[in-house]
Formats: sequence, structure tokens, C-alpha cells
Amino acid sequence: MANPLKINLPPELQDEENQAFMFFKWYKEKKIRRWIEYDRRNEYLIKLVSPLAGQKILDVGCAWGYSLMRLDSMGVFAYGIDVDKPVIEFGKKLAEYNGYKIDLRYSNARNLPFADEYFDGIICAETLEHIPLEERLSVLLEMKRVLKKGSKIVLSTPNPYGIAEIGKWIIEKIPFLRRRLSASYRSYPQSYTFETGDKMVDLLVFKKDLKSYIRKLNLKLKRVEHIVFVLKISPDWLFYPSVLLETVLESIPFIRDSASTSVYVIQKK
Repeated sequence: MANPLKINLPPELQDEENQAFMFFKWYKEKKIRRWIEYDRRNEYLIKLVSPLAGQKILDVGCAWGYSLMRLDSMGVFAYGIDVDKPVIEFGKKLAEYNGYKIDLRYSNARNLPFADEYFDGIICAETLEHIPLEERLSVLLEMKRVLKKGSKIVLSTPNPYGIAEIGKWIIEKIPFLRRRLSASYRSYPQSYTFETGDKMVDLLVFKKDLKSYIRKLNLKLKRVEHIVFVLKISPDWLFYPSVLLETVLESIPFIRDSASTSVYVIQKK
């Protein structure tokens, strides 16, 4: 695991009401959630994109900019886009206060504000499932456009056949469990429209569909991996046993495929 980032909150962001949801709930509040979202997913995607100092890397769906700050600490020129403007403003203030020089901006992934073949790599963590189905091909086409030949797109998305999604499906089907557990632990189609008009959905990405997009765009699927067995509902006092169990489960091939996160490494020919 990489050394923790140095992230301090400026005085005006100390109040939890002024903090981005993904920062408060997934980075700061619980160790288990930070492990899942940042120490495992984001750090793993950064590792697979193999950035070198001086290169330009784009994060599509960057939220408040964790990956950008990590990349900046590695000497990489880090760029990120997201459709949630308040989260972007939060990330800019956080980066400036902590001395990270990142390019964090509002943009819809359908129309990336960058020149052709501008980036040496692209990461996209837990974002594609929030893009409307009819827009996914055009979003991947935009990623291809701004990526240099031979470079990689590394993206992660929930594994439809992983233990987490299967568990959510079971909970949704059993009335007793539906009443007992928060909707945030359940899985069903949802959508949300931002003030900018950008739409976000919750629809799983299936491997066959992603492979179809890759084929249509003349990209190359280099590898598919499955990671993360720690569940977000686990209490923090189970953190170390959960991480140890995760390490063991990920080492067993036929079990590894049921991990909760699918990671795709895609190369531009």
C-alpha cells in the first residue's frame, strides 16, 4: 500500500456540511471505506496505468481529486474532470491548501476539453456505471481521442457477479432485509440530474457490453482483473482481519472472480 497522502482541511472546510460526500463518507469517516475506495481501487488503477514523472494523466470522474493529488506527489501532471461542480470546488480548495498542483475542472466526459492524443494514460474509477447507457460508447470514444497511441485506459466498475452486487440483489428481493438495511446498501436502477443538466445513473456495466464497445472502437483489451472483498458495511474493528482475508481470497483464482470490483486495462492501438 502506498504511503498515505498528506491531506489537511482548511479552516473553511472543517465543518462536515462543507465537505464533499465522497471525502466525508469514503475518505475520512471510516477506515474500511477509505481502504475500498482509495487505498485499493484508486491506488490500484494508478499502479496499472504505470505513470512516469513528467507524463500527463487524466482521471475521468475524479470527484474531489484524490488520484490527482497522488499523481502530483509522483511528479505527474494530473488532470481530472467531473460533472459535480460543488465537489470540484471542494477539491480545488483542498488541493491548494495542501500544495498540490492539479488541473481539476468541470466537464461532461462526452466532450473532453483536451486536444487529440494529449494524455499518456487515463484512469476511470467507479464512474462508467454512472454514465447513461446510451452515452457510454461516446464517452469511451472521447477517452480514445485524447489518449496517445499505445497508451492505456484503466477503469474499474462494480463486478455484476461479485459478492457485493449479489448480496445487494438478495437484500432487495427479501422484504425483511429491505426494511432493515439502508437503501445505500441495496442495488437498483436510479438516476439523478445535476443543475448543469448532466445526468448520473446507477446501472451495472457487464463485461460483454464493454468488450463490444472496445471492439467497435478498435481498442485492445489487455487484461481483466477482479479485486476487493472487503465490504463497506464491515465495522472498522474488523479492518485488519478483513484486509488479510481479502489478500487470501484474491490469491485464489476461482474465488478471485467473485471480488466486488472489475478492473479493465484497455490499450489504444
